[in-house]
Amino acid sequence: MSFLSELTFRRVATAAPRLSAFSVAPRAAATPTIHSRFLSSSAPRAKTVAETAKDTLKSVDRAVSDKLVDGINVGSAMANKVKEASQDIADGKATGKAEQLRNEAAAKRNELKRDAQAKGQEYKEAAKDTANKAADKTKQAADEVKSRM
Repeated sequence: MSFLSELTFRRVATAAPRLSAFSVAPRAAATPTIHSRFLSSSAPRAKTVAETAKDTLKSVDRAVSDKLVDGINVGSAMANKVKEASQDIADGKATGKAEQLRNEAAAKRNELKRDAQAKGQEYKEAAKDTANKAADKTKQAADEVKSRM
């Protein structure tokens, strides 16, 4: 039941004459009056320039505040990481980690050096083969020219 119909029903029920079991003659038929407030609707009032600016400033202030809170949270997280790193350095964990990384880099360097030497040897042999083939072809061409003369 909607609000208006429920309100109207209640007012009609309370304003209607009450019939009792002892009354023989019905009361005078009077039209029940419904006491209701007049409902009116009007167009909403347009906001003034000051109110619009105020609302805009509130939304901007809220957005800026949210970003500042995010920045503060990130800053505190970074501060915690810096504290942990400085604690690791103080405990000597960082020097052990640096030494481990240095050893890994040296091993990788040696591996790449061996690979480069192997590739260089392959290219050197391929170049020798190509030079020998070119020399053979040149010799054959020279022999062919001699035989034609």
